[in-house]
Amino acid sequence: MTTYKSEKQNFAIIYTKEDKHIEGKCYSTISWSKATGETGWGYASGSEGGVIHDELNSDSRCLFQFSIVWRGCYDSRIYFTDDEYFGEELEYMDKFWKEIENKLREEIGEKE
Repeated sequence: MTTYKSEKQNFAIIYTKEDKHIEGKCYSTISWSKATGETGWGYASGSEGGVIHDELNSDSRCLFQFSIVWRGCYDSRIYFTDDEYFGEELEYMDKFWKEIENKLREEIGEKE
């Protein structure tokens, strides 16, 4: 399993790669900073209360699952994990997906 944390956006992915096939999950993250200048990030809680988890756990908010496979062309799929989303969440998730897809296609290494 590999973890990738976006430097520009508030998400991280955990994924596995087997040959030309990648499967994973996208998690919501929260960046933080202290008055001392220390900075970091954690996984957003899936339950109410605004908890930030240092480690991935069962309460970490999974936004969606995904798969990307190269079969002479890319077949990319997203599987939503919640029954409903706020409209602005879909906007963010679209931006997340574009970054994820570019990163993972680069990792697979095939050109269309």
